[in-house]
Amino acid sequence: MTRTRGETPSQPDVTVRPPETLAFGAPRPSASTDDELEPVRRGLVLADKFVIEAMLGQGGMGAVYRANHRQLGAMVAVKFMRSSLLESKSVRARFWREVQVLARCRHPGVVSILDAGEHQGTPWIAMELLHGESWASRIAYLSMVPSEALEGVAEVFKVLAYVHKQNVIHRDLKPGNVMRLTSGAVKVLDFGLVYEETEEDLRITSPSVVIGTPAYMAPEQCLGRAPVPASDIYSTGIMLYELLTSRLPFEANGPGDMMSRHLYEMVPPLPESVGPGAASIDALLRQLTEKDPLRRPTATEALSLIEEVQAGLDPVALARRNALERARVGGLGREERALRPESSRSPTLRPAAPKGLVAVDVGDPALARSLRGALATAGIGLVMPGEGAAALVLVDVSGLVEDRLATAAHAHPAAGVVLLGVADLTEMAAAVRAGARDAFLVGTSEAEVVSRVRSLLRRRS
Repeated sequence: MTRTRGETPSQPDVTVRPPETLAFGAPRPSASTDDELEPVRRGLVLADKFVIEAMLGQGGMGAVYRANHRQLGAMVAVKFMRSSLLESKSVRARFWREVQVLARCRHPGVVSILDAGEHQGTPWIAMELLHGESWASRIAYLSMVPSEALEGVAEVFKVLAYVHKQNVIHRDLKPGNVMRLTSGAVKVLDFGLVYEETEEDLRITSPSVVIGTPAYMAPEQCLGRAPVPASDIYSTGIMLYELLTSRLPFEANGPGDMMSRHLYEMVPPLPESVGPGAASIDALLRQLTEKDPLRRPTATEALSLIEEVQAGLDPVALARRNALERARVGGLGREERALRPESSRSPTLRPAAPKGLVAVDVGDPALARSLRGALATAGIGLVMPGEGAAALVLVDVSGLVEDRLATAAHAHPAAGVVLLGVADLTEMAAAVRAGARDAFLVGTSEAEVVSRVRSLLRRRS
């Protein structure tokens, strides 16, 4: 079955393909410039053996170049840290942590490191040069059929089973960090945000820093907690959904909204366009994306679950199971086989109407009147603050985010708090961690707020 992106509703870029990994509260890279990459030049020789030839690509942390190994006559990839990040001790520590992890993790599904060093104060890593296509590039034009997606995700779980035994957590798994080679093999890339359960890693990562790509972050990561092996399982589950549909399971207006959905919403069922096996894959996805990390399977257990789903998709296994079921039913009595008419009908699903009342508790009277008018026009029931039980309460930022949320929660103990006027992504992440049901940046339109409120009310009903 062939499916293209044209068969799914168009989504904003931040929803379909978040462009970068975010580290809220950590140093952020500036836009790349020629000056930042000045230490790297074509013809530059590293360690008297790697000759830089051409740039292959750039990212938030640095640039990757194609280089020729003088002695071996083979092409390799060389990754340089971005110059603007050289003064950050934590980023530099992460770079060398990636070197150490890659040197220790020798697995067919992990990119191999060849050498590492510094050039004029800029760290670099030499790795095997891979030829293939990232999953992000692949699903940008064509989603995968179930057999292909399950096979690929199984390879990722094999890598995770290995690295988790080494006490290594990737914590930034996403389609852009997985590549299918021209040989058919699958490689997991970019261990730049790798986490190890050591005292050294606790020094590198501050508890107040939220690190990862919001579209794929596990709930515990969204809360700023230390990642666990189950965090990688969750991210892989989100990837599996995207591989099958070419879209993320959650639509979001930004990073804060996305993290809120990971915290409070379940992954929706796969669309019918996925084809046969969607129900069994849905059951698998529910286990991989459990909100509680203790309820998720390990990587090894996930491999067994995938094998069970794959067996159900195999025509021979399916025919054998159907034959056994026919034999079982044939041995039942007439009354045992009879179906009640109502049980054989599929329920009609209708979109839920928004239920519950909304309180608007903002300091600006004009803004409060405008918001109430927009909500009422959309058919959303309102209640004045303190005059009744509200399902949601809209509040504005005044002072510290945590203090404002605590005040709102005390005044409206049964309501979900929606924070308006958040200054930036760092404050948005703090709001989500502190328990906000949703948060909006300064300048968000009333139409967007109303749309999200309607969606939140539907999910509460």
